[in-house]
Amino acid sequence: MLDENLKNRLLLILGVFVVFLMFTTANSCNSARTEREKRQREVAQRLDSEEKADVSQKQLTTLQDKLKDTETKLMEAAKELDGLKKQSVQEQMVNESLKTEIDKLSKLKEALEADLKEALVGKIPAKPKK
Repeated sequence: MLDENLKNRLLLILGVFVVFLMFTTANSCNSARTEREKRQREVAQRLDSEEKADVSQKQLTTLQDKLKDTETKLMEAAKELDGLKKQSVQEQMVNESLKTEIDKLSKLKEALEADLKEALVGKIPAKPKK
């Protein structure tokens, strides 16, 4: 009987130990599954971040290329503007010169008209042509 009682106690202790190990194993599996899901989410987030970084890098490169093109066009426009300014200054100088010539010719014309009127009236004899 004592043996029987000892066996029953031993079986009861082993049963409780087995149940404890089952709960511990189930808890461990549950924790492992949770950690694996966290790791998978983290990997997915890293992949998404890398994709976004790649897209941003491509956009940055595209914008930098556009900026270089725009700067080149701006430089060309500035050179063209400088050329036009120089041409405008030259044209203004030519215009001033022409205005001066026109003024001189107008004065000469007025003097000749006055001389002609006087010659026609008979006050001064006609000047011979040179």
